[in-house]
Amino acid sequence: MAALLQVLQAATALGFVAIGALAFADWLRRRDPGRGYLALAVGCLGIVSAMGRLTPEIPSALRPAFSDLSLVIFMMSGLALLLFRDTIIPLGRRVKTAAVAITGVVAVAAAAAQLPSGSSPQYTPLQYGVLLALVLVWCLSVGEPSVRMWLVSRHQPAVQQARLRALSVGYGGIVAILLSAVFAGSAATAPAVQLGFALAALAMVPVLYAGFAPPGWLRRAWRRHEEELFQQATRDLLLFSPDTQSLAGKALEWALRMAGAKQGFIAFPQMTIIARHAVAAEEAARICAEIGNQAGIRLLRSGRGATQTAIASPLVTAKASGMLVLLAGPFTPVFGADEVSWIGQYATLMATGLERVALLEQMAGLNQELAGTVGKVTAQKAELEAANRELEAYSYTVSHDLRAPLRAINGFTTILFDEHAAELSETARDFLERVHESGKHMGELVDDLLAFSRLGRQPMRKQSVNTSEVASNAWAQVSAELEGRQVTFHIGDLPMCESDPLLLEQVFVNLLSNAVKYSRPREVATIDVAAEVEAGETVYSVRDNGVGFDMQYADRLFRVFQRLHRADEYEGTGVGLATVQRIVERHGGRVWAQAEPDKGATFYFTLKGASEWQAAAA
Repeated sequence: MAALLQVLQAATALGFVAIGALAFADWLRRRDPGRGYLALAVGCLGIVSAMGRLTPEIPSALRPAFSDLSLVIFMMSGLALLLFRDTIIPLGRRVKTAAVAITGVVAVAAAAAQLPSGSSPQYTPLQYGVLLALVLVWCLSVGEPSVRMWLVSRHQPAVQQARLRALSVGYGGIVAILLSAVFAGSAATAPAVQLGFALAALAMVPVLYAGFAPPGWLRRAWRRHEEELFQQATRDLLLFSPDTQSLAGKALEWALRMAGAKQGFIAFPQMTIIARHAVAAEEAARICAEIGNQAGIRLLRSGRGATQTAIASPLVTAKASGMLVLLAGPFTPVFGADEVSWIGQYATLMATGLERVALLEQMAGLNQELAGTVGKVTAQKAELEAANRELEAYSYTVSHDLRAPLRAINGFTTILFDEHAAELSETARDFLERVHESGKHMGELVDDLLAFSRLGRQPMRKQSVNTSEVASNAWAQVSAELEGRQVTFHIGDLPMCESDPLLLEQVFVNLLSNAVKYSRPREVATIDVAAEVEAGETVYSVRDNGVGFDMQYADRLFRVFQRLHRADEYEGTGVGLATVQRIVERHGGRVWAQAEPDKGATFYFTLKGASEWQAAAA
């Protein structure tokens, strides 16, 4: 057991030294007082742990001085954490002065008392009193910030909250271990008790690591719930913000929350500050001037002495430009590639929202003029239609312009995989694969958006169409990617119709693709295409035995980007059924669905041309 105890103690010392080195490296990059005190706090603990392992190797004559130095460094670790707390939640000047003075006095008293060391030290009453004072002062210096950090964390973003609580639990655990060791008396020398203390101390190492330097995957796990909320917030932001000020305020609030930043602002157009949080207007204007017209998202240093990290991302629309700037705080996680990438994507969405709001405000102005000036109704109607066409053209242009950067992302990630995969760590390859897959998914989304936007401008070329042949052609496209699945497909007697054959084929391709996708869990999938005449109207249907869905959500099926299943379960962009509805409505028909969970689904649609063809044939 003695050997195991030594291994655990050595591992604990090594862990504290490593955390101290990480904290010191972080301070070297930032050079702000808060990170400096934090690095000093954990660094001193690492040094004390290492000195404890080296004590047996020190000559006997030097051991008292070595022990006194260890006590002084130990007290410095507690005082440093208290001073770190002061950079976040200021202490009063008298309290801080008293804390420094008391720590110094106790450290000097401990050195003067010549506290014994070893596995079973014998204390005089004076030495025991000094030991208790030393432990009490250190525990108060560490315990108060630990409790305070836990209380402060309740209203912080997910990443900051987790880091604060990790620091609180880690230091609180060390306090508990120290107090237990002191008050356990002779029982603390028992091998089993010492083993328990060693295991508890070692358990605090990963907890403190999570507080001092959490890796990127852990930060993403912490904010996963907020990212789910963010997806809904983004939809609301882009679709329901009534004006530029409301959109900017909501957008900045979510950007700060998701990036773990404490300050930020939005300037649009140019350097006009339209939203800011915890940053003075003069400071925001100064940062805008410092950034200037540099293109592209980037990291920069700001603040006095250039010790504050910031992300600056451009907001570019068809008619104006601006910027989104987020400033990091003492507890904000170090901004890395994942945060930069995320903010860049978010800024693109925000620019789209700003463009949409500008168009909505323009349309609102036109409507007011329309209501107030009866004589200009015709002219204002034409302007409104032009604004709608401009909105549609803008949607097409945005989707089209996104292709170039997406091709670059996918191209360079492919090059990295093909030519440099061996040089990357497993974690780096995993990150790179995620970037590549996200780029591919966004490329598919852009392609779907382009196809969807083209539908409004694509001319209709109606003609007599063999519906069964169109459905067969669509199945030939879909079945090419079945990859050995067992699928039973049947086409019933489909009447001729008057329609655009290419658009009608797209309807069947989208519906059959959905049927194939959502019947994937079935060992043998069954898909039927049929038609029936109801009240003189031909109703076409595509039926499958897939997972189905709850009908209370049926109204969301045909909306753009609306999905009833999670993306990690079933791939897709949420545009296919919206495309089906637009094509069917352009033919003068309607589309709907019926389903039950786990019992399959049936999609129905009508075509005005089908009834017209049947009437002409009769």
